[in-house]
Amino acid sequence: MMKVRIAAILSITLVYFGLLSRPVLAHILASDKSIGAVMHIDPEDNPIVGQPSFFFFEFKDKTGKFDPTNCDCKVSILESNKQIYTQDLFAGNPQPNLSNSSFSYIFSHRGVYNIQVSGTSVVKNSFPAFTLQYDVRVSRVISQPENTNNWWQKLISFLKYIFERR
Repeated sequence: MMKVRIAAILSITLVYFGLLSRPVLAHILASDKSIGAVMHIDPEDNPIVGQPSFFFFEFKDKTGKFDPTNCDCKVSILESNKQIYTQDLFAGNPQPNLSNSSFSYIFSHRGVYNIQVSGTSVVKNSFPAFTLQYDVRVSRVISQPENTNNWWQKLISFLKYIFERR
């Protein structure tokens, strides 16, 4: 009877921690004064080296004064405190709003990067200047599949070698 109880408890524990738990794919919130934004990265909030990562921001403002059309907003990517990329956050967006700011970037190698979103109002006293910071770890690498033509060439070379030995 005791063995059955232990087995049942162990099974429930394994199911709970093994099957039901999933990796956390966080949307990261940062805030400065009354303005904050949730950052989402596609793919799966987990950038892949050498492939485009798409960043999306959804802004929140406790005072209701933040207006993207009146914001000189910039996004920058830093590596070891050195800026490696910058652009206007709402560049190319004809109707910027609180939930449609985005940009893409291709990380060339693994590392920890700092994403900074900063904004200042172009209209006096509209909203306070802000800087939002997010740390992003880039560690995923997708290996390139072996060239199938190369595999066939190796097979042909091997067969030639065997038949030449005869």
